Amino acid sequence: MFPARGGLVLGGHEAVMREEVRPTRSSPGVLLAIGAFFAALWAPLGHRAFLELHWMKIGAPLALLTMWLGLSSRRQPGAARRGLPRWDHDERLLACLLTAAYLVHQIEEHWVDLLGRRYPLYEILNELLAGAFGAAADGAMTPAAIFFVNTTLVWLTGFLSIWRGGGFAVDALAGVVTVNGIAHIVQALATGTYNPGLATALSLFAPLAFAAARGRRAASATTARRLGLGALWGLAAHALLVAGVVASNVHGVVPTTAFYAVLATWGALPALIGQYASERDPAPLSQVE
Repeated sequence: MFPARGGLVLGGHEAVMREEVRPTRSSPGVLLAIGAFFAALWAPLGHRAFLELHWMKIGAPLALLTMWLGLSSRRQPGAARRGLPRWDHDERLLACLLTAAYLVHQIEEHWVDLLGRRYPLYEILNELLAGAFGAAADGAMTPAAIFFVNTTLVWLTGFLSIWRGGGFAVDALAGVVTVNGIAHIVQALATGTYNPGLATALSLFAPLAFAAARGRRAASATTARRLGLGALWGLAAHALLVAGVVASNVHGVVPTTAFYAVLATWGALPALIGQYASERDPAPLSQVE
């Protein structure tokens, strides 16, 4: 095992300069701003009924903002690699691109799809729940549930991964993107029809998931573990939203407020785990065997 800084790795016909890559310093002020944004978003101040129906329309300007944040940010120290595009090795930029892609994806899923259908996923999700859990589950995926699921498991995780600038927060976000994209593609192959979100899954999620995997393959000897944990996190997030909706809105065994609190906690956990891991292990995130 050689230290990553300055190491040269030969793979096939490609030589890649490996350097130490760490999450960049995360400003407490930015974290406070993120907290204030979500507090205002979720607070029951009379505007939430509007947001529960129109939250995805905020995604377009937010996507542009996250793209600007990523492209205007400084390269992470030691992150330059010869012959690779920047998003392959700059985890903050990758977090911005993943978040922006998901915001655009939500427009196709929840606002208007390529067939011109408005709020298309609402009926589809409830039909799937009714088929799996019986007639009592029809309508369980309420506009409020869809709003909280997407703003916690995607928006919160995404913005905190940008704030962290690397580590498990980005792995978890990449896992959510990958699992969701695969779900859209598998459904399309199984039914032979278009589903809301398929176009952005193919055009945005697939290349970004590939970029995330390739960047880690080139960066770290622990790639398989990082990719595996990120994928498991994405699967668990999707399982959590289904289980929570059924427990809360079908069987009534979990209060909706508690369900939404669990979603918010789950959305924030990757950044907290990444912070804890970086404090416990000061070794470089990227090493070369």
